[in-house]
Amino acid sequence: FSGSSQNELIAGLKFLKMIDDKSAPLPVYEKYVRATKDERKTLLAQLLRDAYPFVFNAPPFNIERATTHTTAEVFRGQGINGSTLSRAIAFFLAAAKEAGIKVGTT
Repeated sequence: FSGSSQNELIAGLKFLKMIDDKSAPLPVYEKYVRATKDERKTLLAQLLRDAYPFVFNAPPFNIERATTHTTAEVFRGQGINGSTLSRAIAFFLAAAKEAGIKVGTT
């Protein structure tokens, strides 16, 4: 990976609490690596629900019916702006897809 890709990957793994502040793998990371494809989906879905309570536990927002605008507003509500906003949403949507989480037309 390029330097910037490495940094983004490490930041994502830290955000999901798969590695610690020194980039050492935590038990959940090892569990994810050893898991079957179906087990990974389930584990990733739970990691996302834990890491993004503002998405999953924020009525009346419903990720399954979300639009680009409403999703951006929810992320902005966390203080995410500018180019970080689009990268944060892209990361979330890609991870949600990988986890089998239904998302709206974002």
